[in-house]
Amino acid sequence: MTVPWTRRWAARVVEVKKVGTDGTKSTYSGYVIVDGLVLTAGHGLALGDAIRLRSASGGAWSDGSVVWRGGEHDAALVAGAGFTAPPVSLRWGRVEGKDPVEIWAQGFPAASGHDLTPLLGRAFPDGASRHGRMRVDVSGSIPRHIDGRPGWAGLSGATILDTADRVLGVLVSTPGDWHPGRLHAVPITALLADPDFQRLTGADPARLESIGDDCELIRPARERFEWDTDDVSLAELLKARYAIVPFVPDGRESALEDLTAWCRSEHPLAIRTLTGPAGTGKSRLAAELCRTLLEEPGTTAWHAGFAVDPVASAVSWGEWSPRRATLIVFDYAGDLVWRDPFRLLVTHLRELRRDERLRVPVRILLLSRQSPVDNLEDGSGSLHAMLRQAHNRELALPSLSLTPKARQDHLDTAFAAFTRPGSATAVRPDVDGPAYDRPLLVHIAALLGALGVSAPDPAESDLGTELLDQLIARENQRWRDRLDMPHDDHARQAVCLITLTAPSVAEARDLLRAIPAWADQPVANLDAAAKALFQLYPGSAYVPDTRSQRIAPVEPDLLAEHLIAGTVDLQEILARLQTHESATAAHHGRLLHIMDLTADHYPEIADDYRERRSESIRALLGELAGTDRPLPELLGGHLDLLTRAALEGIVQRREPASANLLASALEACRGEATVSRAAAGLQLALPYPHYQLARLGHAIELHRVDHLRAWLHSDRNTYTPRLATALNNLGLRLGDLDRPREALIPTREAVDLYRGLTAADPAQLPGLAAALNNLSLHLGDAERFRQALIAAEEAVGLYREPPSPTPMPSPASRRPSPTSAAAERTPGNCARPSPPPASPSPSTVNWPANTDRTCPHSPPP
Repeated sequence: MTVPWTRRWAARVVEVKKVGTDGTKSTYSGYVIVDGLVLTAGHGLALGDAIRLRSASGGAWSDGSVVWRGGEHDAALVAGAGFTAPPVSLRWGRVEGKDPVEIWAQGFPAASGHDLTPLLGRAFPDGASRHGRMRVDVSGSIPRHIDGRPGWAGLSGATILDTADRVLGVLVSTPGDWHPGRLHAVPITALLADPDFQRLTGADPARLESIGDDCELIRPARERFEWDTDDVSLAELLKARYAIVPFVPDGRESALEDLTAWCRSEHPLAIRTLTGPAGTGKSRLAAELCRTLLEEPGTTAWHAGFAVDPVASAVSWGEWSPRRATLIVFDYAGDLVWRDPFRLLVTHLRELRRDERLRVPVRILLLSRQSPVDNLEDGSGSLHAMLRQAHNRELALPSLSLTPKARQDHLDTAFAAFTRPGSATAVRPDVDGPAYDRPLLVHIAALLGALGVSAPDPAESDLGTELLDQLIARENQRWRDRLDMPHDDHARQAVCLITLTAPSVAEARDLLRAIPAWADQPVANLDAAAKALFQLYPGSAYVPDTRSQRIAPVEPDLLAEHLIAGTVDLQEILARLQTHESATAAHHGRLLHIMDLTADHYPEIADDYRERRSESIRALLGELAGTDRPLPELLGGHLDLLTRAALEGIVQRREPASANLLASALEACRGEATVSRAAAGLQLALPYPHYQLARLGHAIELHRVDHLRAWLHSDRNTYTPRLATALNNLGLRLGDLDRPREALIPTREAVDLYRGLTAADPAQLPGLAAALNNLSLHLGDAERFRQALIAAEEAVGLYREPPSPTPMPSPASRRPSPTSAAAERTPGNCARPSPPPASPSPSTVNWPANTDRTCPHSPPP
């Protein structure tokens, strides 16, 4: 079970004390390596010394003794009865490459009164020091000296781990010539080289894992799962990334061989799609492909994994330089969240290939139920052209339906994986029927059987629905135990809401009010429910701030869709989410994605949702709306009027519901050319910054960017400056939404476009300076301070000494501006945007003085 890092470590962290002959006490931190052995620092300790030990989780002190001392390596092993390691074997790591890695530790420093305290920081490669020590730089607060001693005293012996829980070393000292934020550690590689350490701990140096030469764009295809309790979500056990059920070939050997050969082909850059209905094993097949490349690399060393979350990560998709052969898997590639990262990545890789700088093969595999190409295409048709090449043909899984033998193979493997040792209640299900047409249904039947639940008759026509109902009924027991509500429907509604929005704990507390039964609950109850939802479905394991921890949506999708479709008052919850003040663009993006997936199996649910949204927009328009006009047509024809109505709702009534509803509608119509054209021609300038309009401004800028991308290839000289401006403004809107990491993507692209423009036209230098200034601010907000300083220095240099007589306006006078005026019709019934006006048309809304904000760092209109 994935749990927060502080809870995972509490079972291993130990407080260590040595009492001297004069009665003085020295505090150390320790870590249970194996049953009965605690690893700590070695200074001040000798073989046979009597030691006192106490678990970080509490309890009484117990006796121990030093049984190993690391010689020149400042480390020791203390034997203590009663200290048991969790039933998960340790992993060992060595930091390599050039860049530091994120690390975590817990110990008992004097500055906290020797209370258990977490430490976050970065560890540098083992070879960075000539003195055999690993350098660690601490993030966050640095303790003061206490009674002449460093505030770190007591932290010695704390084991440092990376974000994958691999042991990297032991903290031992604070170098005197450095700021107290720098610590030294003994790398675990030095300890693993000691034969006595190996003998006592059973550690195998051959299992040392290299860290630091990873590809920043991907996460591991498979992750470790700690199934050490009966209180575990059954849904978690079914997730492909945990691989509780090992990969079953089931006739897919040819598909795996095909994809493996494609990866190992001679082409420098190749993109391919893998499609199939929910539950057919797309993610499992892609994960097995990653495993094959990593463990059976042939003549080439590979990076292989799934693309990192573009919302939570801070990677630079348009600047990545592959260091070795790489496979990047985009799961749910049709989700619009991938559009901008994918386009940046592919454009950058094409440039590297064109300039003969792509020296290693790169493969991109797109997973989706239907082809995602239309959502990812940049308007040039180049992606379609690439996918038409013979070696990039689509691979569809529906043609690989399960045979009777394949069903039995899946059942054998899954039933063995799910049945706990010594279980006397397990019931092997009968899956010999065509209704078991996909691996996931067989795995659900095996899981229920392992728990003693009889599966439905395989001849039943509605078998899938019954299986999912049984699984949800089991999950409902956990919901009822954790969420204190009088009715089971209310607990299900809460789980449905987090599946629709994937919020953080803090966000969930506010969003729960979108559920009628939760709307009037006291804040304390909502806060407790949000924390309970995180305990049920923990999403982010390495966030010390509880309120920032993200709750994971229920998966797999087949289960999530059934959960959503069967939730009481679903349409009321969806309607409230549309206008909820705390619902962000990220929440609505997730909602649109899961509702699109739900439409595959429950079309009536999705159709009702879309119709209700259209009715709300018609209500805003009144008599202008007509009766049967679809949503894209309503937005395309009346976006200016709708935007003014949203502004008036905020100015006159302080009511953001209309603005949020319009933003929701625009987000739902992403990819509709008529809507994007209307957004590009919108002359009304939204105030910036303004927290109630941030989401609407973001939705409009997204459409502007889409519109300009679609026309970029028709006239680069005209549309490139406009696209650069729109991307810069999009970054500002993302920053206004407190999403600085996402803001980096369009802002970096804007900088790159402006660099190309200034090479031919120095008059574009003000735009470059403004974009660099924005980039530095977003980097600072994302805590990438060194890069922020570099961008800021370049911007300052341009402002101080512009290389042309064009005056550089002050960044304090800038505000986001429209990138084009109203679209005009051209022959051929094709709408083409006209050039932007010299300045945005003034709003007819009379803004109060305190709401007319200026943007300190956007390009001039």
